[in-house]
Amino acid sequence: MTTDHPADDATFATRRLTGAIGAEIMGIDLTAPEYDNIYPAIHRAFLDHAVLVLRNQNLSPEQLIKVSKRFGKLESHVLSQFNNKDHPEVLYISNVKDKGKPIGAINAGQYWHSDLSYMNKPTQASLLHSKEIPSYGGDTMFVNMRKAYEDLSDAMKAFLDP
Repeated sequence: MTTDHPADDATFATRRLTGAIGAEIMGIDLTAPEYDNIYPAIHRAFLDHAVLVLRNQNLSPEQLIKVSKRFGKLESHVLSQFNNKDHPEVLYISNVKDKGKPIGAINAGQYWHSDLSYMNKPTQASLLHSKEIPSYGGDTMFVNMRKAYEDLSDAMKAFLDP
């Protein structure tokens, strides 16, 4: 299903990816100045779908930071050796090695996890910006924990709630 979302002077379309989570946003370039007023509508789509896919966004680290800040305060990764030197808010994840040394966190996301869930106030979102995607492996999976909870029986919810 595709729906249009008006946002001030611009419109974009979303296509649901699965029944439980995710939508693709089509028809926008996040770096174009005419989309400065579109972020409230993108945020609404994020709240509705939990995961958003925006293909073909070629963002510099500065542009990625600008887009990311629209969703709230940024955090630098605690394992700082793979943070961008000029922009520590950007963490590199990669299986590529240069002179035998990894250029990014190789095992990041290897196991099920929730980004920064150990913080007193966990972040609202994580933005992944893929520059190079391997032909196999490197899969990123998402789960809608809100939907999983909603689908539990009332008895199980009562057991878990305390």
